[in-house]
Amino acid sequence: PIAGVQFHPESILTPHGYRLLANVLRWAGLETSHPVPSFDEECAPAAIPERHERHKRSRDKDHDELPAVALPMNSYRVVEGIVGTTGPDGTPHFAPMGPRVPTTSWKTWSAITLRPFPDSQTLANLRRTGKGVFHVIDDALLLARALTGADLSSECRVREGGFPILNGAVAWLAFEVISFHDEEPRVRLECRIVDRGAGGSWSGWNRAQHAIVELAILVSRVHLLPAETIREQLKPLRSWVSKTGGPRERQAWNMLERKLKEHVGRAF
Repeated sequence: PIAGVQFHPESILTPHGYRLLANVLRWAGLETSHPVPSFDEECAPAAIPERHERHKRSRDKDHDELPAVALPMNSYRVVEGIVGTTGPDGTPHFAPMGPRVPTTSWKTWSAITLRPFPDSQTLANLRRTGKGVFHVIDDALLLARALTGADLSSECRVREGGFPILNGAVAWLAFEVISFHDEEPRVRLECRIVDRGAGGSWSGWNRAQHAIVELAILVSRVHLLPAETIREQLKPLRSWVSKTGGPRERQAWNMLERKLKEHVGRAF
């Protein structure tokens, strides 16, 4: 929890400073009760116009290209997992996704940032319900099955409030969407964690599992990447699976490779 935040006047009285303050309040869950006004150039401190303008130019140039996230700047990482949502008829829907999360243990996360593609079913469900579940996983086959559209409804339970939770996850975090930002190429969703729980135990590091994660990312981006790029990136991944993978990793690889060939229409 945030006990207190102190800003230098010349830092906060800039467009970037207002964005930073808004992000801190979103992260703390205080945006609704403490709205942040938009920056008005006419409100810039008249007593320090020259230093203010110099500071504004340098800070805006450096930070305008950085993503405005609900998490503190430079303190997040991307964790690949599975997001669970519910369809219009209440059917659970699961899709792999890598949100931005704090660099600490999942047990302490208070906010995450999702970035689904605009035409995804996950985004459509979240726009309608405003809530979902992020699953921390170490099961490569579960990831592959979710990506290829397997029916996982018999392997989940729906928690009170309409949160679908996969039984095979290491951990789950129920979230509510605070805000939607229609950006390109993916929509940014700032989310607040409202509940969490542990599932199975973590099985340990395995190179084949990491290869499955990379292959799953390639499959999800097949519409964006040239076939030759995909072919080159597959070579080391296939070796990792054959050398270090078990039956579940090999099954996951075959499943995703078939999906990849369906999209591209050629052998790899």
